[in-house]
Amino acid sequence: MFAQTVSVPGKRLDEFASDLGLTHIDLLKMDIEGAELDVLASCSDRFLRSIAQLTVEFHDHVGVVSKEDIRAVIRRFHSLGFVHLSRYRGCYYDTLFINRARCHLPLAEYFWLRHCVQNWRGVVRRLDRFVTRARSTEVQNAAP
Repeated sequence: MFAQTVSVPGKRLDEFASDLGLTHIDLLKMDIEGAELDVLASCSDRFLRSIAQLTVEFHDHVGVVSKEDIRAVIRRFHSLGFVHLSRYRGCYYDTLFINRARCHLPLAEYFWLRHCVQNWRGVVRRLDRFVTRARSTEVQNAAP
């Protein structure tokens, strides 16, 4: 439909931050439709350590990137002193990386976030099913 090609200059994220004079980033949100792995791979370890928190929407849930490639990124971030939290089990759609050197995160709070908050929806859903079944049984038992 369109035959015209347009060229635009590109710049690595760490170069862009450097050009702006940024020495640290408190929160970086990344949702670039499958290009997250390439951008993160292009960044130096030094630059990534300057980020306090990074939230990434990996696109493994639609097959754009593989879970193994994402796990490699997670291993890299762990080696740099980050912990990670994923909102959903089984995919990395919403993933938060927290730099332990830049953010005070007590172990108890990390445990709460990692295991309780992440599973809260599932617990509520199961509890709702249990209550619904119990009410249904009460109604059946009360019927003449």
